[in-house]
Amino acid sequence: MQETLWQRVKEGLEWFDGAIGEGEEEEEAGRIAGNKGGGRRRGFEQALERYYPKFRVIHRDLLPSALEPSTRRALEVLKDQMGWFRRDYVWVKGKVTQTMVTRLLVGERGCTYKYKGLRLFCRSWETEAAKVPDSACHALAEIRRLNEVLKEKSRKQHECFMARGEGSGEGAVEGGVNSFNATLINYFDESIANHVETRPEPYYGMGRCCISWHADDGVVEQSAIAVYNVIERAEKGEEEELGEVWKVGLKVKWEVDTPGVAVPMVNGDAYVMLSGFNEKNQHCVVCGRGSRFSSTHRVCPQEDMYHNFYCRCRETFLQLHFPWNARGVLQEGEERRACLSKIVASLDALEDLHDQLEFEWLRQFHFQYFDLPPSELDDYWVEVIHVLADLWQRMEIVVWIWISCCRRKSFMVGGKELRDRLERLRQLTSQQKGQGQEVQSSLPFLMKKLLRSEGAGGGREAAGEKAIPEDALELVKATLARRLQKRQEHRIWWEENFRKRLSMGRGGEQREGGKRKRKEGRADGLGFSLLPANLNSLVSTLK
Repeated sequence: MQETLWQRVKEGLEWFDGAIGEGEEEEEAGRIAGNKGGGRRRGFEQALERYYPKFRVIHRDLLPSALEPSTRRALEVLKDQMGWFRRDYVWVKGKVTQTMVTRLLVGERGCTYKYKGLRLFCRSWETEAAKVPDSACHALAEIRRLNEVLKEKSRKQHECFMARGEGSGEGAVEGGVNSFNATLINYFDESIANHVETRPEPYYGMGRCCISWHADDGVVEQSAIAVYNVIERAEKGEEEELGEVWKVGLKVKWEVDTPGVAVPMVNGDAYVMLSGFNEKNQHCVVCGRGSRFSSTHRVCPQEDMYHNFYCRCRETFLQLHFPWNARGVLQEGEERRACLSKIVASLDALEDLHDQLEFEWLRQFHFQYFDLPPSELDDYWVEVIHVLADLWQRMEIVVWIWISCCRRKSFMVGGKELRDRLERLRQLTSQQKGQGQEVQSSLPFLMKKLLRSEGAGGGREAAGEKAIPEDALELVKATLARRLQKRQEHRIWWEENFRKRLSMGRGGEQREGGKRKRKEGRADGLGFSLLPANLNSLVSTLK
């Protein structure tokens, strides 16, 4: 396939360009593109409808007349007054790099979006309790209104497509394929175009791309995606000339026989990629004249919502099997095997969430925002991170309890030793600054369960301990050793990438010697301790 693809590229792939004219202009466009296939205007609409029927353009005349100016003002407030747009860090081919465009994620409270190994934490458009200036509240409310408009327009486009009988069996998404709960707003600044490397589109010669060929990931499968364009002209009133129009390129995934299409984008227009388009096709963005905002509205998975993740953690804790409650392993027959299975399953479930909490939430947030001053951090997410850091500490205690039992080869853990551990956790949590009511109310449920459990805090002496059977001990030790070894490798990987991130500085520039002064053991501006990277000593005790 790869050999065939590049052979076809060399010969010139067929594509249709909706932004060029016919005759001499068509010939000139092919010459500028530097591709033998050239771009052809004639038949553009037919090609778009035939090959990409799930890509629907919504002209600005079909949208509310006040939508463009109100959205433009809102975006300018968020970018210029609030300074919330920033270049995010991503992993591309194993390297830490920054996005070419600056971006901002806005959506429902607690929503996150996972992209290229990166988790973005959204600014909530639910402004009732937001601690931001009134101008920012109004701007976020405008983005929410834009989302509602695009929801409705996307729903109608979806219904029209389904009415044609071409989409049966698609769009089975909870809440609807157009239930957008977040928008990723990209901003490409024309003034930096000469200072960054934009690569030419490699297959058709459509022009230089600021966003290369891709399909959006991190969204609910079979959901729709809607995009609204706000384009700032360098000189107002200037006519768009050949080769200066912003375009969206379309192609089929892993296929060269279907012609490509370049769809021109006009200020105030929107387009919708209906259910199923993202799974079968790719798109790119070809640079044009002027700076451009693109508000890309999408359906983020419910598992990426903070509240749902926290509820999963809490439920797992409530169903946790502690060593001193595992008396069934001393029995014989089916009850013994069932109890062993529950112990390992309970431990594995907790460790799955333990890893997600550390590597998908805490370290992700720290990696992105550690160098921001507190005034630039979202107060809501700072409180959430405090809650999650507290939860992470409890999970570490549970791991310590199991390791301690394996060392002693007993189901019992010394009451005083456990109480000391829990007291240190309580003191740590009470000393955290800026924590919300949720932190205060969520702490007791684990501590009470631990302290009231049989053998945990009742002051029983070692004489009352029950030895762990050898097969159960080996099973638990093997499970712990496997999980801790994997976590150690993952932590080392994160630390290496964090050092690379540290050397890039806040704006992406290389710092001299790759060094930056910061208080050891603290995440600048976040208010929680950095997580330990070394588990070798714990792993060695289980071998």
